[in-house]
Amino acid sequence: EQSSIDNAINAINRIAETTRFSGTGLLSGQSGFTTSGSVGSFVNDLSIRAMSFPQGVTSRTLSGTLTTSAVRAFLRIGSAGTAGATIRISGPLGVQDVSLASGVGSAIVRAAINTVAPYTGVFASNLNAGIANLGTYAMSMEYGSTQSISIEVLSGSFYMNTAIAAPAPVAAGGKREDVGQDPVVNFNGIRYTGRGRVFRVVNSYAQFEFNLGIPTAGNATQANLGVMPTSLVAGDLRFYVKNSGLAFQIREGTNASDQLRIGINGIGPSFLGFEAIPDHIARAGSGTATTNQGGYLSSMLSGGANDIVSGNKNNALKVVEASINGITSVRGHLGSVQAFNLEPNLRAVNVAIENLSASESSIRDLDFAEETANFTRTQILFQAGTAVLASANLIPQAVLTLLR
Repeated sequence: EQSSIDNAINAINRIAETTRFSGTGLLSGQSGFTTSGSVGSFVNDLSIRAMSFPQGVTSRTLSGTLTTSAVRAFLRIGSAGTAGATIRISGPLGVQDVSLASGVGSAIVRAAINTVAPYTGVFASNLNAGIANLGTYAMSMEYGSTQSISIEVLSGSFYMNTAIAAPAPVAAGGKREDVGQDPVVNFNGIRYTGRGRVFRVVNSYAQFEFNLGIPTAGNATQANLGVMPTSLVAGDLRFYVKNSGLAFQIREGTNASDQLRIGINGIGPSFLGFEAIPDHIARAGSGTATTNQGGYLSSMLSGGANDIVSGNKNNALKVVEASINGITSVRGHLGSVQAFNLEPNLRAVNVAIENLSASESSIRDLDFAEETANFTRTQILFQAGTAVLASANLIPQAVLTLLR
């Protein structure tokens, strides 16, 4: 019930706020990297895990340019033929058959596709707003090469096309398919390909990830199909990272490579979850134009947008899933840092200490032997000198005895 959820979220918040080391909060977000400047409307859920800073540098500038747009899988659709049509819609969530009456227009076709959208993952939208004669499209909710849709004509005929060009009739047995396109960005001159909207950037000085936001500016094609030209996002992929996070000295020098600087994302209710974006599948199934998906765990508290009493229960499950994934990601990151950086470095330091101790022992043993040899030599010489002196004193005594 809601009271249990409230108590669980409050417990998470308490743990995040009270887990400290030497006065520094480890899980409250205080140990994460601090960003400044304009992150941009096209960078969502930015998570910086590691960053190196040269000696004396207080911040880094990360600048990216979108060179290839993220695009949904989409098909332009039209009306049914004069004899009607039965079409099979296949999408990321499943397959559904839809029967269309004779000669129905694109508006009715759009409504029929949206009726089964929660079961197929394919929704239909009219892109005529602001641009004349752009038409109606069936498309996937998400972007990228993992998203694919197909419409097969089982009977009758149906108008559709794989491009923005006007739909053409497709007879029974025909099929049209499309696959989304992954975006590409250049960050500080290095090329990275995203997986859908998700980018994971790993190089010698930085490790971070972010999601491309769904565009809301520009024309209808950009806002719905996800076509994001470079001119639309120029400067929006630039952000600044302050010299922050947690620094581990792994070598004795002062170079950037002698330190390991990591960030620990906050796990408080205000951090766990993901930024809200339009939920086109839910909008299509319910007929509303305001349903969003996403948000943070704090929105599941009583009275929040995602509480289970009056809020969006389906979206609450997505928020919980994203929160679990967020904690798993933090644990995996910290575990990998410990397993592949700190522990090998600790073992190397222990081996170095052992070698130095062995060397010192050998040196000490060698000095003892030398001093023992010197002592014995000196003692022998001293005793020999004493014996010679004693003998020398006996000679005059012997001469005096003879003279007497």
